[in-house]
Amino acid sequence: MSKKGGSVFRSMGGIGGLIGLLGLAVGIFAVVHPRGIMRLFSSAGMMSAFKNKKIEGSFSSKNNKTVGSWTLAPKACVAGKERGFHGMAFSFAPEAPVDEVRLHMRGNGRDIVEVRMADEKGTRIRVHERHCKVVTGQVRRSNVTINGRHMYRLSGWVRYDCPRAHIKGKASFDGCLPVTLGGASARR
Repeated sequence: MSKKGGSVFRSMGGIGGLIGLLGLAVGIFAVVHPRGIMRLFSSAGMMSAFKNKKIEGSFSSKNNKTVGSWTLAPKACVAGKERGFHGMAFSFAPEAPVDEVRLHMRGNGRDIVEVRMADEKGTRIRVHERHCKVVTGQVRRSNVTINGRHMYRLSGWVRYDCPRAHIKGKASFDGCLPVTLGGASARR
């Protein structure tokens, strides 16, 4: 302890400041890196209590000029509210070429399917419902409050088939929650 008394951190010199800077660096990593929070905590198992109860399905692209060819199973989902749009987003394994598939649910034939690649350029395509054979689903949302934070927990199913863009997908899910609680990635 210092002669002046006071905080233990103050008496340790720069240790308290170092701990603060470390916390800031972790926070910046979590926001800036596409899958920062998931990579940071998933190995420690800290988010296991909040993982999706159920998520299954398949999303694919075949010979799309912009996003290429791939078939992926979703690993997490989140309400679009957490990303600043009305709808939902599905995310994939960290090594996947796709970061998110977003379904912008605008209604009245104005829905949009958006594929966001996990590349440095931020490649993405947006396909309007009128250019798809089908964009459909049933999404139920319930209000949840965890640690004082209000959010939506989603359950239901979705399906889209956009032959002109060579993309299609379907999924069923229950328990979609935000990134801080085990949902999709933190990108954009």
